[in-house]
Amino acid sequence: MIVSVMAAFSFARFRNKGLSIAVVFLLASMLIPDIVTARPLYDFLRYVNLYDTYTGLIILYISGLLPFTILMLQNFLNDIPVSIEESASIDGCGFLQSMFYVTLPLLRPAIATVCIVNFIHCLNNFFTPLFYSNGISVLSTAITQLPLRENMYAVPWDLVSAMGWIIILPIIIFVAIFQRQIMEGIMVGGVKG
Repeated sequence: MIVSVMAAFSFARFRNKGLSIAVVFLLASMLIPDIVTARPLYDFLRYVNLYDTYTGLIILYISGLLPFTILMLQNFLNDIPVSIEESASIDGCGFLQSMFYVTLPLLRPAIATVCIVNFIHCLNNFFTPLFYSNGISVLSTAITQLPLRENMYAVPWDLVSAMGWIIILPIIIFVAIFQRQIMEGIMVGGVKG
């Protein structure tokens, strides 16, 4: 989130040709499906000894979520008037103070919403841990509890239902904690000025 907020702030507030090209590359990276880059990333992770490690999976998740997060926060920052930051600088705030004490509190609903979306995406991502890890210790709950049986009619549905609750419980807790910020984000995003 730290990298995403800072990148989104720079994309939203500063205008130059290099940043415009960076935004285009960010959009282009979102258009490439995961399956297209799977084999080269697999070879790369094997080459740098990050295959089947938590570090490798964390790098893959972060690199996959950064473009979406940056673009969402950038769109939200474009709706915040620059005059608020200008008035803060007139009152004596420096650049970093203006960013952390003025802009960041206004971004709380967007940050909470993006965190929830990213959390759900990582929790429900089936392909990445299945393809880039071999050891059972780094696989997610959904994959380790997959019923691998010869007869699919003998699936223990009681255990599958319990697994579903284990998977969805963190999402329910996360949304319950941040529901006020989510509602603020929906209200701000739903009003057209």
